[in-house]
Amino acid sequence: MSERYLQPKDMPDNLWLSSSGTLVLPDALVNVYEKMLKKKGLYEVAKEKDSEEEGVVGGITEDDTKTHFATRFSGSAARTQLSMLDPKNELGNASNLFIKAFSGGTVGLLDIPSGAGAAAITILLTIASLREKGLLPRQRLVVKLVSGDVSEHARLYASEMLGGIIAHLEAQSIYVEEKSIEWDVCGAESTSAVLYEWMQHATNCHEYFVVMANFSGFLQSSGKLKKATPQLDEVIRWAAQRRSTVIWLEPQTNTVTKNFFPCVLKRFTDKLPRAFKKLWDETADFLKSHCTYIHPIKNYKPRVKVSLIRLEASDI
Repeated sequence: MSERYLQPKDMPDNLWLSSSGTLVLPDALVNVYEKMLKKKGLYEVAKEKDSEEEGVVGGITEDDTKTHFATRFSGSAARTQLSMLDPKNELGNASNLFIKAFSGGTVGLLDIPSGAGAAAITILLTIASLREKGLLPRQRLVVKLVSGDVSEHARLYASEMLGGIIAHLEAQSIYVEEKSIEWDVCGAESTSAVLYEWMQHATNCHEYFVVMANFSGFLQSSGKLKKATPQLDEVIRWAAQRRSTVIWLEPQTNTVTKNFFPCVLKRFTDKLPRAFKKLWDETADFLKSHCTYIHPIKNYKPRVKVSLIRLEASDI
């Protein structure tokens, strides 16, 4: 795919404020996030405390979920939207892969680890925004979504957030069929369970898409990457069997770019050398970009940075 589906100049005002690429999250996302913060008593926390790129790692407890939701959700959402729209044309064909997959038809989406749903919800609402502005046709889109996360509290937040945008999505002919399941990346049984759910729930789809976002912090702590590697191998093997597109998004930290992603990519290419096309160029195994975005709660423009791996099923 040499042509880009959307160019920065095509972006409407509610997605980009200026040619420099200041990102604005979709209104529907800002609204549902603000309502959720107030409902959970977290609005003041979100206004006062901030940790967009570093520090706060999601956990299992309700307190962990609340802290992560209040301080990191908007940054995760902005990182996903930056990857979808790629205003600086720095992310190869990643934007094309998103837009092509979610332009219409039936898509089997696996979101792991889903957390409070930032990645999946942002994908859905960005497509809805592009349809609202006439940049994408309003073709019927059915998304068979399977979300997996170790935290029951985070999964409940994600389901509640999704429930708050269903009417908005359906107005743009986007329909979501959701399944949420416990997933521990260090557990073989739960990994098999979430993949089985994806196989059963997302059948007869014209596209299969896996988004993996924002868990390098967890995987790099206490040797968890070694424990998680067999399960990550299983996810990638089954994604390849379904001829899926895989997008893995992480913050652009030194640890991610110098250690984590190089290690992950070496594993993928060594273990599955023919399963996916090699989409990166000769100078970089993964891609990077950054921009500023309008914070949905506070009156300022934080910087959001993304490191990205994208894999597309091989024709072989």
